Amino acid sequence: MRAFAVWAGFAVATLLNAEAQTPPPLLARALPTIPKFTSGEGWVPAIEKYNKELYDRLYAEWLARVKTHRAELKVGSVRVGLAVTETGKIRDLRILSTGASRRLERLTLDAINHTEIAPPPLLTTQNEVHFEFTFRLTPH
Repeated sequence: MRAFAVWAGFAVATLLNAEAQTPPPLLARALPTIPKFTSGEGWVPAIEKYNKELYDRLYAEWLARVKTHRAELKVGSVRVGLAVTETGKIRDLRILSTGASRRLERLTLDAINHTEIAPPPLLTTQNEVHFEFTFRLTPH
């Protein structure tokens, strides 16, 4: 009887774990539909807002990693360029200039690559938008 109770508990735990890993179709995250702009009139304020939100999101991820590895990092700055596609994927991520250690460069690229990004507002003629950002590590 005791062995049966352990086995039954294992089966229930396995069943619950399997259900938790597969979200129901209604709860699966859908990509937001971003309308394309036909002129720069509405696009310029939208892309300026997106640029600020994107930098804030990238900076938050970068800062969390900097705080974790602060003792290993030297003061410096990293300027990066990247493109964000219409689906919110990062493409063409590269270091444009640096005055930092290789460790800070790698940390910056890693933070950007691990940040979830929303699709940007686009003109009808675009399929991606290019951005440049600078991340500076200053003394305490």
